Amino acid sequence: SVRGLRITEKNFRWVMSNVFYTGYITGKLLEGKIVKGKHPPLIDLKTFLNANKLLQNATNVGIVKYYKQDELPLKRFAKEEISGSPLTGYIKKGNWYYKARAKGAAVNINATKLNDLFKTFLSQFEYRKLYSSKLSKAIEEGLKKRLASALGETISIKKRISELNAQKEKLEERYVLENLERDLYNKFLDKINSELVKLNVELTKNTLDSSNLKKVVEKGLKIAENISNLWGSRDFDGKQQLQNLIFPEGIMYNKQNHTVRTPRINSLFAEISNQARVLDGNKKGNPDENCLFSSSVPRTGIEPAHPCERQILSLLRLPIPPSGLYIV
Repeated sequence: SVRGLRITEKNFRWVMSNVFYTGYITGKLLEGKIVKGKHPPLIDLKTFLNANKLLQNATNVGIVKYYKQDELPLKRFAKEEISGSPLTGYIKKGNWYYKARAKGAAVNINATKLNDLFKTFLSQFEYRKLYSSKLSKAIEEGLKKRLASALGETISIKKRISELNAQKEKLEERYVLENLERDLYNKFLDKINSELVKLNVELTKNTLDSSNLKKVVEKGLKIAENISNLWGSRDFDGKQQLQNLIFPEGIMYNKQNHTVRTPRINSLFAEISNQARVLDGNKKGNPDENCLFSSSVPRTGIEPAHPCERQILSLLRLPIPPSGLYIV
């Protein structure tokens, strides 16, 4: 407008369909009745009614939105692979569908079909229950090695933080005692503080606490044991919580091949999948017990692991250690 008001198409439609802007009020307390208000109208009633007739005839207006629908657990979590557009959902003739949001991304898929495909995708983390004991031992050993490696990084980070704090003290002394120019003081102080912030973030990620490692592994194995049916039995929120735990960055759907893949996977569940396949290999005649501790490549469709073990404790309602458990 002339006064500089910026309004989106969506907001404009909302204004033009809200009777409040014609000088009237309504609501639950009025039991749906429309009452003349004391505020000045922004739109005359005739223009309001004509605008609403146009809106009612628009093909993309008036569609009911479902934010938490049990039939659409992959909404926004799944993206169309080529465009990267998040999938939304709609219902037509009693059937639910996923649809890519981006213009030109012609992806419509029956919700049941995509849900079943995702459920099958989850099943690759499942294992034979008789392997539980061996898997627990192998996974703990593998994660302990990662923790040991992270310990070295933690020591280096703490040493660098100490050095920067010492530099900061010297800088402050020079500023007070040696009349260091204020501009130079601020320049170097900002530089030191910026590096300290980054290092402290890294330190949080590398904080070690192996006290709950065994419990985390056991609970992770419990989830993975029958994860596809566990996911299928939950409501919308439960499904979203579980799928975000396993795949922190969601999944990508390829319509042409009717396949899904993920950019990231929780490192604990990647390890479970890896070690379970190694055990299957041993069962088929591989005598090398040491291969239990190798780092196998995850199955097709799964890409680099992501550190999310802290979420496992939360998901399972276990107490979270103050320092956290973060496996890189």
